Amino acid sequence: MSFNLLPLFLFFLLLPFSSSQLLTTECGARFASGRYATTAIYDGADSIYIIGGIPYGEYEISKYSITSDEIAVVAQLPSNRASGTMSIDTQGSIYYHGGVQNGQYGRDSIFKYIPGNINPVRAIGVIPWNNFNSIAFPSWENPNNIFILGGALYKEIIVLFNQTSSTSVYAGGLLPTEYNLQAGVSDGAGSAYLFVNVEGGIPSVVKFNMTSFQVEAEVPILEGFSFTGTPHSVWDGRNAWVVGGYGNWTNGPRPDSILKFDPESMQSEIVLVENFPVSAENVTYLSNTNPVWVESNNRIYFFGGYTRDSPGSNQIIHDKIWYIQLP
Repeated sequence: MSFNLLPLFLFFLLLPFSSSQLLTTECGARFASGRYATTAIYDGADSIYIIGGIPYGEYEISKYSITSDEIAVVAQLPSNRASGTMSIDTQGSIYYHGGVQNGQYGRDSIFKYIPGNINPVRAIGVIPWNNFNSIAFPSWENPNNIFILGGALYKEIIVLFNQTSSTSVYAGGLLPTEYNLQAGVSDGAGSAYLFVNVEGGIPSVVKFNMTSFQVEAEVPILEGFSFTGTPHSVWDGRNAWVVGGYGNWTNGPRPDSILKFDPESMQSEIVLVENFPVSAENVTYLSNTNPVWVESNNRIYFFGGYTRDSPGSNQIIHDKIWYIQLP
C-alpha cells in the first residue's frame, strides 16, 4: 500500500517554526517518585519550591536548589493537593491557592508556607470559589496583591488575593465566559496574555487589560494548533513560552517543541527543542509539567509531568527535572 506524503509535508511547511533550536538539559536531581500537576514557584534567589501533585498522597513541599542541582522535602501540606496555583510575597512567604484534593473537584483553601520557619504549613484563608487549574500573578502596582484568573470550575472568575491581610475577594471583573483558559502570563505592566480555547473556534491568544477587565486584542495561535493536554506558561520579561499540553506529528505541531509568543507582534511560533522529553517520531506529548523562568541564568526549568506513547495510551509519569536555556 502506498500513499502521498506531499499534503502532510506541505501542511507542516505552513507552521511557523523558528530557525533556531533550543536544548533541553536533564538535571541530576530527581523526585522520590514520578508526579504531575505539581505547582512550582521561584524565590528570586537560588530556590524553586514545588508543591503537591498526582499520584495523590504527596503532601510534600520540595525545594530545588539551582546551583547545587539538589532537591529536598522541606515541609508538608496539611492535606494533599494538585493543580493549584502559587504566589510569593515580598517577604518570601509562599501561598498555595485551591487545587484538587484526592481527585475531588476544587478546593478553596489558601495555605501559607514560610521557608526556613519550623512552624507547620497552615491554612490562612479561602478563595471565594472552589477551583483548580487557575493562573496567578502579582499586580504591577502592588506585588502583594495577586490576581487569580479562571480555572476548571469557574472559567470566568477573577479573584484578588491580598498577601498582607490574607484576604481574597471577587476582583470586580470577568473573563469572557466562552473562554476555556489553558495558560496565561502577565507582562508586569497591566496586561495579561491568555492562551485559550474558544468555543466554536480555534485556540487563540487574548490580550486582557487588568484594569478595565476588557479584551484588547485576540489572535489565533497557529494554523493547525490545538491543545491536547494541560499546558503551562512562563513570562521571561519579553516573551511568553508555553511548555507542554500539545503536540501530535500527524495533525499538529511537533511535540518536541515549545511555543513562543511575542506580545509586540502578537505572533506565535513553534521552537524545536533538542532532547525534549518527547520525540518527533512518536505522537507523544508532554502534559501537566510546571515551567519556571529563572532570570539569573535565563533558563526555563520544568518538573515532572506525564507523556503518552500514543493517543489514549497509559500515562508515563516522570520524576525528572529539566531546563531549557533561552537565547
